[in-house]
Amino acid sequence: MVLLILKTLKWFLLFVFVISLVLLSDKNCAFVKKALEGCNHSKGGSNKRSRQLISLFLFLLLCPFLYIKTQEIYVSKAAHVNNVDLGLKYSNRYRGSRLLYVLKRCNSVCFVGNSITEGSANGFHGWYEPLKELLPHTQFLNVSKGGKTTKYFVSIRDSIANVSADCFVLSIGCNDIRYRHPDTCSMDSSEYITSLKKIVSEIRSRNINAKFVFIAPWICTHWNDPLCNENLNVEDKLYEEFSNSLQNYCKLNDFLYINPNPYIRDMAFKNGWNYYIQDHIHPNNTEGIKLYAEACVISSIE
Repeated sequence: MVLLILKTLKWFLLFVFVISLVLLSDKNCAFVKKALEGCNHSKGGSNKRSRQLISLFLFLLLCPFLYIKTQEIYVSKAAHVNNVDLGLKYSNRYRGSRLLYVLKRCNSVCFVGNSITEGSANGFHGWYEPLKELLPHTQFLNVSKGGKTTKYFVSIRDSIANVSADCFVLSIGCNDIRYRHPDTCSMDSSEYITSLKKIVSEIRSRNINAKFVFIAPWICTHWNDPLCNENLNVEDKLYEEFSNSLQNYCKLNDFLYINPNPYIRDMAFKNGWNYYIQDHIHPNNTEGIKLYAEACVISSIE
């Protein structure tokens, strides 16, 4: 709500600034000229300087709000399943799930990720929403931003660390593999893990007892992904390297590691990708998010 108010104020000030430039220009309407003090020719230079100072003041007033967009993150205190039938119902198939074991012992959980977590491509229904049915007493928080990479989340790690949660579930890295831009992406598994360490360190500096769950980079359908800049063999190798490095990192630090991709791939080939995936990577807000949530539950069974 606060972010919405600030964004509205930003655009309002931008509108005022543009209108002011028009009204304060030398080619404005006659009634505006008369409204300006000293509109006679002898004071033209002074009036011009006054107009310039007013414009500068409005611009400086606007500057802080122009910066807001670069700092956008989304924090939601509740996750609602859009169809009760899509919530995961308890099943013996889920027995032994380490993910459920960890989350059931937490009062609050923060999900950190990109568009699949934010749900920005399917009406804002994150992949984790169906878990709510199994965890009715757990508060779900969401810090996510579609299209972002690990370096972005490193840049906002202070904001992530400010979220009061017992557990952080991080699912980032797929965009680093897909985009391959050195300025914004972790270009190899070593840089990827270094980025994750920075995020964990920042959270631990404020919440020493925080638990962590890491999900391997989400798979995509390479053949129709317009943003993938590598051939299939290179991309597959990167997925393997990132996932293996993440698994080793989690093992060394006693974090829970989950790779839901084999389960997602098997179900998608069985029932058709279009049944679950609405484009090249994003699950739809019906069976798609249900599959992703279930994949994380089942893939974490010991």
